[in-house]
Amino acid sequence: MDIRDIEDWIYDLEHDTSADFNVVDLAALYIIRDHNGDGLKTVVDGVSDEINDVLPAFNKYKDKKRRQQLRELPEDACLDDLSRLCCEIKEMIIAIYSGTTLAKERRMIFNMIKTLHDKYSK
Repeated sequence: MDIRDIEDWIYDLEHDTSADFNVVDLAALYIIRDHNGDGLKTVVDGVSDEINDVLPAFNKYKDKKRRQQLRELPEDACLDDLSRLCCEIKEMIIAIYSGTTLAKERRMIFNMIKTLHDKYSK
């Protein structure tokens, strides 16, 4: 992992004006930068571990959401499950990002997250 790319992205985000998006991204990049070279898992091991965490969280959310849509549960019944699922997805993305060695791959992941933010934050 090239620390210079990470530092460049940190600089770009620190000077971006959409602060609510920057906080999450900066936190992930700071973690990656600060732990670079300190025994980060390989992408395969890290992602495999994270998928094992995401699938149960997704299934729990999906089941509760279905029950909510059938009006068996209150409207906000699945918010905690959704929050846990989002955290697990974030950890999986961080594992993929931190396990790659190619700047093009890291930029692709970064751009995908930024595109989602830009599209849905309006």
